[in-house]
Amino acid sequence: MRAHATVVILLLALPSASLFGAEEATDAERLYLEARRSDDQLTQLLAERWYGLVKLQEWTDATGKFHTTAKYLEHDPEMKWVKLLVVKESGEVHVTKEMTIPLDKLDKRCQSRVRQIDHLKAKVQEAMAAATDAAADAAGDEHSPAMERGQDVPTQEPLAKKEEGAAEPTVPAESMAAVAPQALTILPVVVPFGPIMYPNLHQPWTVIALPLPAANPAERSTELP
Repeated sequence: MRAHATVVILLLALPSASLFGAEEATDAERLYLEARRSDDQLTQLLAERWYGLVKLQEWTDATGKFHTTAKYLEHDPEMKWVKLLVVKESGEVHVTKEMTIPLDKLDKRCQSRVRQIDHLKAKVQEAMAAATDAAADAAGDEHSPAMERGQDVPTQEPLAKKEEGAAEPTVPAESMAAVAPQALTILPVVVPFGPIMYPNLHQPWTVIALPLPAANPAERSTELP
């Protein structure tokens, strides 16, 4: 386990030119390096699958007669062609040449490789973005000022804060005395069928007897005595 970890650390420390050969790393290889540095295990697994598709390897035409060693560069979104970086060795010198090949001119295995690249690229980029967002959220929670002081983080700011030492508003007694009689005045209700009561603020309740209605409806009076 320690030996494996040491190998990974050494690979990360190597420059891209040493890891991918004397030629400069392609965009696909740089995407692999970036994804492999992620702490997310899923992103690392996707990065290894990605590198297995875009690395320097053999490509074969549809007839099976012609072979070339090349790296993947890019492909047409409509799957009409693929661009490769052909690498040829001449002693210690590496000669590279870009070549665009119609996809239907490759054998079935190479065509399937390009389709897998098209499908996997979006997954690698999504996994990297999700891992970056998760790391940013975790860093924000750990470095929150309230959390560092051991305080609870308020969920909502109060709409208004009462100043310390401020007294509650009061109404003067004179104003209450002036308003009270008006506020408590109750108008009498005339009920022509019996006694009624209405309040007097300075005396107990007074009962006034009213005359009962006359037997003859014509003799009823609408006026109070």
